Amino acid sequence: MNILGMNFRNHLIRRANHPNACRLAKDKAKTKELLADNDIPVPHTYAVLDIRPQLHFFSSLPNDFVIKPNHGAKGSGILVLKQHGDNEWSSPSGKIFSADDLLRHVHRILGGEFSGSRFSDQVLIEEVLYASEHIKFKDAISLPDIRIIISPFSPYAAMIRYPTHASDGKANLAKGALGIAVSAVDGEMYRVYDPGAKKEIPLSEIGIQPRARLPHWDQAMAAAIKCSEVTELAFIGVDFVLDQRDSWRVLEVNSSPGLEIQNITKVSLNLIADKTFVA
Repeated sequence: MNILGMNFRNHLIRRANHPNACRLAKDKAKTKELLADNDIPVPHTYAVLDIRPQLHFFSSLPNDFVIKPNHGAKGSGILVLKQHGDNEWSSPSGKIFSADDLLRHVHRILGGEFSGSRFSDQVLIEEVLYASEHIKFKDAISLPDIRIIISPFSPYAAMIRYPTHASDGKANLAKGALGIAVSAVDGEMYRVYDPGAKKEIPLSEIGIQPRARLPHWDQAMAAAIKCSEVTELAFIGVDFVLDQRDSWRVLEVNSSPGLEIQNITKVSLNLIADKTFVA
């Protein structure tokens, strides 16, 4: 398969996406506000912090919540937490955090540690979403997400990033999550791939039935296309969750989506460049 490389991907992004649209996409809070204003379902935001909160702040939140850097990338700095006891919270992998631990983590986010070249950042506190039974397969320990590539303003490729114990409960392919290829046409899950081991895994090995499809796929496609339109990003990765009510919600959008989806789906992004943007 003739896959798209990083240099050509960057060229593609420059031709497809305006710099102002890319800057907006990197600001998770503002992007969520834009999507919500356009009736695209997103997780509820509890708070956006510009300064370090008081110690009692975390006890004022619901029993479970997510902490993430507003300008973070590749899942860095995200904590998914559930109350474990008085002033204690646990992650999906079982790690315990005290209120002091959370304050230190917030301080690291505010200092820009997870946000690339930024000198400072904001802290986004969101609701925790729980997975639909349709995407709970063998050894499920956390929340899978679904990446859909849109270009130009139409669906092109899709995959599930499936958390494992090896990935410490994170839906991050670089940290050990599995990739599950999904047909952009009808939502059928047709292939499982382990990027770390660079090998294909039978669908049955993680409990996926032959020709199984994700429910309400047309709703996901419509929302992904709408994300592309309202953000004015012609080449975009839209990250979804299929929640416990079988509703599709957008976690975030990415103006420079990674290339691993090609290995997961066996769909080359070169075709986008060939047909659309390269003159």
